[in-house]
Amino acid sequence: MTNITGAAQTAIDGYAAEMAKGSDPSATIYNIASSMAKFYLPGCTSFTLGTITPFPDEEFARTAIVQELDRFDKMRLGRDVRLDGLRIEPLSDLSAVCC
Repeated sequence: MTNITGAAQTAIDGYAAEMAKGSDPSATIYNIASSMAKFYLPGCTSFTLGTITPFPDEEFARTAIVQELDRFDKMRLGRDVRLDGLRIEPLSDLSAVCC
């Protein structure tokens, strides 16, 4: 049986590590977005700051992440985005909601 909570935590830790690369000034937005996009399964829907965005595939996810990171740069917020808090809600043995 899959330990869905442990699997979700492992995925989130990996995603957070990719997000943290934004603090490296030599990392490009494209490279950061490419590594983050690998965590989005086809058909995933993102709910971010009041915006609902379905991600049909990894390419779309990468493009959306590039646009978001670029927007942060233009607003002078920078790319050093960090995970601040986490809740994992198991739905079944094979799925969980992470928020």
